[in-house]
Amino acid sequence: MQTERHIDVTIIGGGVIGITTAIYLELQGYDTAIYAEKVPFVDESSPEFATPYAAASIKPASVTFSGQRRALSISQGIFGLFADAGSMGVRQQPHFVLYEEDQPDPGYADTVSGFRRISDIEQYPHRPDATSVFGWQFDAYFAELPTYIARCYALYDSLGGTVHKRALTRDKCRELPGEVLVNCAGIGSQDLFDDPRPWMIYVGHQVTADGLSLIRTDCGELFSYNYTPNPNTISDGYTGEIYAYPRMDTVVLGGSRIPVSPGEEWRGHIPSATQQVGGVEVPSRIVELNDKLLKTYASISIKEGNLTGRYGFRPVRDPDGHGVRIERNSLDDRPVVHNCGHGGAGVTLSWGSAAKASKLVGEVIEPDPTPLSVSQEFAVAERLATRIRSNL
Repeated sequence: MQTERHIDVTIIGGGVIGITTAIYLELQGYDTAIYAEKVPFVDESSPEFATPYAAASIKPASVTFSGQRRALSISQGIFGLFADAGSMGVRQQPHFVLYEEDQPDPGYADTVSGFRRISDIEQYPHRPDATSVFGWQFDAYFAELPTYIARCYALYDSLGGTVHKRALTRDKCRELPGEVLVNCAGIGSQDLFDDPRPWMIYVGHQVTADGLSLIRTDCGELFSYNYTPNPNTISDGYTGEIYAYPRMDTVVLGGSRIPVSPGEEWRGHIPSATQQVGGVEVPSRIVELNDKLLKTYASISIKEGNLTGRYGFRPVRDPDGHGVRIERNSLDDRPVVHNCGHGGAGVTLSWGSAAKASKLVGEVIEPDPTPLSVSQEFAVAERLATRIRSNL
């Protein structure tokens, strides 16, 4: 008769931070379980569930995070491992950061692969009436998010992890198994655990364009970009950054970041020119400017695709103070490690955040690593486990 698995650590939340943390802890040698109301790309999405709206490019992000360079380095190393393996839906591709006004080198220039300033405007996406383009490019890892998340959950299952789908309250958290709880509940963590620091919600709009050819450079490489037009040479209502990220089944376009104060209800106001896309109001520049850039550079018209508009909430903890919450306290004398509040940097910092959270778990309960037994399709897990356990 099979005995029920003893749970060392329970992870609360099933987004990219939750599943990443669960895999990391399993590979360290903990027996874990995930408790979450939803699983990304399996259950119906909602604006409050941030993971399905991630562009999923692993590049430096503007979020307050103690030890961000170290966390980014860990994440880049693991995503590089996945890209080399070819089994997790991760690849490396050129990413362009483009402006119509000159900009100094970013602080992350020495942390990314292949960084270089751009020179010839014709070699990069640009508006037809732009006289110059400045910025840089580098090689970024990119996750085909629906595939990547599915593979992460399949890997977690192969490691023996279990997923329990249920809505949680603070009282129900008290009933969960495990010697340690890890809070990866994102925006929902505010209802489950006390937090002395404020949160800010940013509303981000996206348009997905299905049915188009893959967007490629002249060399045939898939690419992505962020583009900021000169506000002095563009129509009112169209200023602000836009982006485009290709997936195998669609192109993800976006660019809005509308702040909503804690306790305030967002009523749909967009402070720029708007248009309807599939019944959803979105900033017009997301469609119009991306269409011009991709027509000029890749001879692809976004408007010829099957367009769907959507929006999601990016919960950012204490953006002007302590930032992302990775710390330990307790709930009824049981240790709780918090790993939440990443805003739009969840995928980028996921593995580095998991490493930092796992150290806090390790201060309470030691792992018991054992030899892995996984199928050949997850051979990458052995290399990942070696990397993780070497950092114990």
